[in-house]
Formats: sequence, C-alpha cells, structure tokens
Amino acid sequence: MHTSLQREKILFFGASIILITASVLLHVWKLSSIPRGFYVDEASLAYNAYSILETGKDEHGNSFPVFFKCFGNYQDPVMAYSLVPVIYVFGFEKWDLKLPSVIYIAIASVAFFFLLDLYIREKWLSLLGAFLFSILPWTFPLSRTVIGGYMPMLLGMICGWYFLLRTLRDKSILYAIFAGFSWTITMYAHQIGRPMGVIMLACFAFSFYKIIFKRLKFIIMLIILMATCLVPMTLSILHNPEIIFRRISVIGVWSGSEGIIETLLKMAQRYIEYFSPSFLFISGDRNLRHNTGNSGELFLFLLPFLICGIYMTFIHSRRNPYLRFLLLCILTYPAAAILTTDHMHSTRCMNGAICLSLATMIGFKYFWRSNRKSLRIILAVILFFGTAEVCRYFKDYFGSYPERSKFDFNSPLTDSLKLSFMNLKPEEILYVSKSIFPYDPENPLPDDSFKPNYYIYFLLYGRFDPNYYQRTGTFPPERLIPYKGKTANPGLLLVSNMVPAKNADGKVSLIRNPEPIPDNAELLGEVAVNKSWRLSVFRIPGNWNP
Repeated sequence: MHTSLQREKILFFGASIILITASVLLHVWKLSSIPRGFYVDEASLAYNAYSILETGKDEHGNSFPVFFKCFGNYQDPVMAYSLVPVIYVFGFEKWDLKLPSVIYIAIASVAFFFLLDLYIREKWLSLLGAFLFSILPWTFPLSRTVIGGYMPMLLGMICGWYFLLRTLRDKSILYAIFAGFSWTITMYAHQIGRPMGVIMLACFAFSFYKIIFKRLKFIIMLIILMATCLVPMTLSILHNPEIIFRRISVIGVWSGSEGIIETLLKMAQRYIEYFSPSFLFISGDRNLRHNTGNSGELFLFLLPFLICGIYMTFIHSRRNPYLRFLLLCILTYPAAAILTTDHMHSTRCMNGAICLSLATMIGFKYFWRSNRKSLRIILAVILFFGTAEVCRYFKDYFGSYPERSKFDFNSPLTDSLKLSFMNLKPEEILYVSKSIFPYDPENPLPDDSFKPNYYIYFLLYGRFDPNYYQRTGTFPPERLIPYKGKTANPGLLLVSNMVPAKNADGKVSLIRNPEPIPDNAELLGEVAVNKSWRLSVFRIPGNWNP
C-alpha cells in the first residue's frame, strides 16, 4: 500500500511537471513575434513604467500615481508597476515586457488547481482543469500581451475565491488576510475587477450568510483589510471622478438610448449573448486583440461537460453553499459587460473563464466517475476530438493568426519605428511623414506632436528621456520632427509609398504618395504592409528643399 501510494505521488508529480512545462512553453513560444506589433495601450504601460523607474513620475509628471492617464482614459496600476522591475532587469525588448502577463497566468493556473480541488476533490482532474484553464481561448491570447491588467485580475479573483472558502472552513485569520489582499489586487488590477469583485463578494455573502454569522470576526478582518488597502484608490477617485466616469460615459449601454426601456432591452439582449453558443464556443469576441477570430471563448469539446456541470451545480446548489456560490457567479458573470455598448466583449466578462471552467470540470468529473460504459465511451470520443481541437487552435494561433491580426496591433507602424530608431545615429534627426500612420476614417491623422495616440510609440521606441517629456510635453526637435517636404539637417526619413484617398463616390483607395523623397536618399530598409504597400526608411541629406 505504501509503495503504491508513493508511486502515485511520483506519477502525479511527473504529470504536473509535464503539464506546467507544456503550458509555460505555449505561453513563451515566439513571445517576441506573436502577436506581431505592439498595441498603443501596451506601449503606454511600458513607457510609463520606464518613466516611473527613471523619475518616480508618469509621463504627465504625476508622482507614483494610482491610475495612469492614457489617451484621455486611465489605466490601472498593477500591470504598470509590475513592468518596472522587468524593465530595470531586462530592458525594453517586447519578449521581456510581456513576461508579467505570462507569470500572472501561470500563477493563476496553479491557484486554479487548488480552487478546483476544493470543488471536485480529484487531484488528477484538478491538474487537467488547471492546464485547460491556462490555455483557454478566453485567456490565452491576452496572456501573451500587456493589454490591461486582466491576468493579475484573474489571479486576484481565483485566490480571493479560494481563500474565502478556506477562511470559513478553517476559521483562519491568516486566510482572511490572504483573501482580503487577493480581492484588493482584483480591484486594482483592472476596472472590470471593481464591479465584478463587489458582485462576486455579494454572491459569496448570499451563499454563506449562515456560516458567515458564525465566523463573523474573520469576515470583519477581511473587510477592514480591504477597506484600508483601497484607501489610495478611493482618494484618487474622489479627487478625480473621471477616472471612473470618463470611460463609462463613452461606452455605457445607455449611450444613444431613448429611454430606460430601450436601455433595459439592450442589457437583456447582451446578457443572452454572453450565454450563447456563438460567443462561448463558435466565434467569440470579434476583436483580434482578444481572440484569434477562429474560435469561441471556450473549446467546443467542453460543451457537454459544461452543460452537465451547470446542471449538477443547479440541482445541488440549494443544500451546498459552495455550489450555490458558483451558480450565482455563473448567472452574474456578464454583469459588467452588459452595461457597455459592445456586443460579446470577452475582456469585460473575463471572470466567466473562472466560474465556467469550474462548472466544466464538475461535469467532467461526472463523466469520469460514471460506471456507465456508454458515458465512458462518450468521454473517450470527446477527449479524442478535444485533443484535435486544441492542436488546431494552436496551429492557427502560431500560424495564420499573426498575419491576420497585424493591423490590430499596429505591426507595420511599430516595425518601421523599430527599424528607424535602430539605424538613427546620435547626431541625426528622424523625419516622420504622416503617411505612415494607419488610416482610420473615424479619427483624424495625428497632429505634429503625433497625438492623440501614436506619440507613445515614439517615446517608447526612441527611449526619449522622461524628464524632458514631463517638462515640455514635446519631443526634442533635434531628434524627431514631422516631415514637411524639406530637410534642414541630415537624418532618416520614415515614409509610406502609398496613401489613402477618397474617390468621387466616397470610397477609399490607395494611391502613390506624392511627397517628394530627397535627392541621394539611401534606402535602409522597408516594412511590407502588403504586396504593393510598404513603409520605407531612408537616410537623407540636410539642407534639401525641392
């Protein structure tokens, strides 16, 4: 018996190492090149982390801010401050900048193992569930970016959930402290974590109210700790309410509604959409920064397990507060997302990845433990096709997805800027043509300071001194200026060979860029946008005026 138990422990340890290694490798494989490009929100976080490291202030000169102003909105602090030690140790390579997201999802997946084990009491299935959670289409694409604080938010929710349950079960002050810190991280990590953290805690209180009254001192400790940790956030919001209200005033579902009835109907429509097979299993979020465009938010082979798990959760929820809490979290998971104008927006309901994964593995356990031969056969068939589906997903992610999503991450622009600054000599000026910026019919081209958004790329890739930018809000003219068709000093010219133009019928097409290229310009490199469209970097002479 002892030998058998020891052998099982060795096997479990070996399987854990294999799955953890596989998950980590999938998250770091080609991390510097997939996805291609670097979104403006990522660049903003990275440069502001660099500015904090160098000066203790953000790009606007605010000392150690709680929230970071970003293109008129505000970014949350956890990911920004997580980047500071990474930049200090490793620098600015894109692979390094994405490390915090990878680390957060890795820890979150390990934490999910322990949370899942509280529910299903099957360590082998908990191990499988943790691995599947780490590679879900809902979380995987964003875990390889620096967009927002979604990964630390998930980590905070999972740990908060786990330590809440352990607090009540073990009557532990220490677990109450851990739970308080975890939910605090959730609310600091991302703006969605604030309303959903409150809603999930309300679901917990409703599910465990009888036990809570018996463990009141532990819950009071948790509340005091959270309230104390949230003081900086509260003061920041009271001082500047637009931190909360600016974004929601733009994306609120009530925008454009003619009355409360229309608003409620929109909310109901969105609520149904977030439980639809289309969102969960077929097409998912249409934004290629959030999803590959070729899958739902969950793998399709998980559908029968999810249905079974929700059913099992429902029928046992009346007597089991653990399952009652899970059921309420499932029913409320899109509560924040339905308040916004967008349809099927995966990042605004990412907490659903946790509760739906828990329900899925509860259903999986039912199939696994069943003595019915038919269910065992069905399970084997599902797992066979599931393996094929997972392989197909990653073949697409590492194959076609980088090219398909390159414009969503501004890849041509960022690649051309890296090429330019790599070749720019200390005594040279970079002349930048407005023709290089992506055409957006809803937004004008940036002004001469490259605002409202694209200036952040120049700050990041040019490693411009944060002190100078904080003082002036501009770039040093001896290093970077817009191209106006002439040059005063030698340097580099970044220009596109094509520009968009409207036809007589209002349609947009590409025409050859009429901007003159200086005589004796030396082509240093090009970034292809498509077969005929490219962004070029030239070394050009000074004192040129056609």
